[in-house]
This record gives sequence, structure tokens and C-alpha cells, in this order.
Amino acid sequence: MAIDSLKSVIDPPIAQLVGDFTRIWMEAGEDVDLGPAIDDAVHAVRESHLDRFLDQALEEFRHPFTTPEGFSLLEARMLIGLAQLGQDAFDLTPAHLEILLQRGMPQSLVQFARTARTHRSISDAETFQASRNVGVMNTLQLMLGQQCRLTPAVFAYSMLYPYSDNYLDNPRIPAATKREFNGRFGRRLAGEIVAPANRHEKQIFSLVATIESEKDRELMPQVYDSLLAIHRAQSKSLDLEGIKQPVRDDVLAITLEKGGSSVLADAYLIAENRLTPQQVRFIFGLGIFLQLVDDLQDLKPDLKGGNVTLFCLAAKDSRALESLANRAIAFGRKVMDDLDAFSAPGIDPLKQVIRMSVAQLMIGAAYLSREFFGSDHLSRLEAHFSFRFTHLDKVTATLKKQKVSWKNTGLHG
Repeated sequence: MAIDSLKSVIDPPIAQLVGDFTRIWMEAGEDVDLGPAIDDAVHAVRESHLDRFLDQALEEFRHPFTTPEGFSLLEARMLIGLAQLGQDAFDLTPAHLEILLQRGMPQSLVQFARTARTHRSISDAETFQASRNVGVMNTLQLMLGQQCRLTPAVFAYSMLYPYSDNYLDNPRIPAATKREFNGRFGRRLAGEIVAPANRHEKQIFSLVATIESEKDRELMPQVYDSLLAIHRAQSKSLDLEGIKQPVRDDVLAITLEKGGSSVLADAYLIAENRLTPQQVRFIFGLGIFLQLVDDLQDLKPDLKGGNVTLFCLAAKDSRALESLANRAIAFGRKVMDDLDAFSAPGIDPLKQVIRMSVAQLMIGAAYLSREFFGSDHLSRLEAHFSFRFTHLDKVTATLKKQKVSWKNTGLHG
């Protein structure tokens, strides 16, 4: 790999990307394609396959295993079960399943969960939240023609989410304390030697050091430019919390910068060669779309915590919220126009899955925030989702009742 290929800064620049995607957002319509409709009979068949898979998984986790051989056998059985579920409930083809299940993604996610469990201050819920970012990074690795791997930088960056973002989103922490932390955090991201104020900051700064040990600041300034862009957007978001009537355009700009930069950092942390401007553009747009998905599914806690997002601004009017969610799907569809910037051998099935996921991800987020939507709109969404919402309610209740322990899964390290 030529070192010179890593010396350029972000191309195109963050400010230009924010401007470009602001225009795309404004031009996105609200008359969206939700994908093929699914009738009740097909839903019932899919749900039976989901129930069968969950029964199998719960039965496996009721019987602890203590040896590497036991874990390997469990992994093989679970992969077979996931492949069957993907085929029967999601209409995935063997080519889709091969790239999702046979190129290291499941192993990377399991390795992350096992390693994250050594951080005792991180909850299971936060570990799951962080694992979503690992999944995004694994997807980008595949898009760039790599095998999925959990590198130290992938682990460290993904752990920054529960350690820093959730800290800044915590309504119990005073705004002044958050700003003081954010100031020190920004200086540390910029490369300064900063003394941590407490054990929490010490852990965060340690994660930054892990990234630095793998990604040289001089050779890969794009990594730190994108990390600082996320930090700037987070700082602007903090400033909005005390404003009674935030300006919608300001909230939009922060959403674009934070979401786009976060996944752009993902890409620079795993890229083995220079990213083309077209690839940067797609990755930035993907990050925005995923930020919108997160903001919709976190609508209730964001409102409770006083956080400000586009969906929070629209939450009082179900019709405005529905229009916003539709626009987000239309925006995601437009982002997919740049997906062909990636041409690694064998990734066409992955591109198909990514395109198929746009409406499904947003509908899933709407389900999690369903109390804010009108019943007619939810019925329309449900008709295009893989499972009926009432069945997902039953599944959620069952999983809560089971209380499967990490200690029974072999993921506790």
C-alpha cells in the first residue's frame, strides 16, 4: 500500500458534503416506495419461521457451554439457523447469505461482544448499541473488498458511542458539566495531551489512544478530521438544548454533519487505500440516513431527555412526523444512487441487500416510536414490513420474560 495515497484530507470537504446533502434533503419528496406489500398469509409464514429460530436460539442459550469446541458447535448451528431464517423470512438468496454470513461478519460481532463485556461499566444494552456500529464497519469492509475483521481501531471507535454519546445525551448530567467534558474531549481528539478529569474520561481517552496506535495522525488525517467533525456537530447539538424554539435548518445541518461524519470515520478507520470522492459521498449520505433512523427510533427518550432532533421537532403533530419519516425514506433512496461507486468483486448481492434495507430500517424505527404515529399510517407501514407489529410485540414480551444471560452464551469472555 502506498503511503502517499493516505496523505490527502477529506475529498470532498465536510462543509461541501453538508451543503450537497442539504439540497438532496430539500428535494426529496414524501411520496415514497415502501417496497412490495405483504399479505397476512405471507406474514404468518414469515412469523412462524422467526418463532422457530428464536425457540432454537433460546434453547441453545439455556445450556451453558464452557469449551472452545462447544462454542464452535454453537456458532455453526446458529449460522445454519440464521441462513434458514434469512431465506424463509426475508427472501434472501444464497448469494446474499454468503456475503452476510460467510465473510466474517458474525464472528466479528461475537468477538466485539466478548471484548466489550470486559468493560464492566458498559451495559448489555449499550453493548448492543455499539455493535450496530461494528456491523456498519463490517459492511463497509465488504464494500471495499475486505474480509470482516474487528481491528483495535474498529473496537475502540465503536465503544466511543456508549462512552461519549450516551454521556452527552444523559439528562441527569448538567449542561455545564457536559460542555466541560466536551471541551477536553475535543482537545484530545485534536491530538493534545489532556489529563482526564475522572475515570470515565480516562476510559474515553484510552479509546482515542487505541485509535492513534493504529492510525497515524500524520499519515491519516482524514480519520481525525471526521472525528472532529462529529465532535463539532455534537457541540452544536448541546448548544441547542437550552433553546426554546430551535431553528429547523440548524437542526438539519447538525444532523447531516454528525451522521455523515460518523460513518465517514468508520470508513477511514478500515480503508486500506484512498477513498474516491464518489465513495466518500455515498458513505457520508449513508451516515446521514442511519442517523435519521437512530433519531426516529430514539424519539421518546430524546424528548424525555430534552435532546433536539428533526423528529423531536415534528413529534407533536403525527402528520408532520409521518411526512418527515417519508422524506427520510425518499432521502435514503437518493443516497443509494451513489452505491455503484463501489465495484469490489462479488459485492453486488450486498448492494442489493443495502438497497432493500432502506424502507425496512425506517419502518422498524417507526415501529419502535409507534405511539407518535397515527394508526392508519402504521397500518400502511406494517403492510410493507417483514413482520406484523403485533407479532413483534409478542416476540419482545417473550424475550424480556426469558432474560437470557450473557453468561450463558459464551460471549462474556
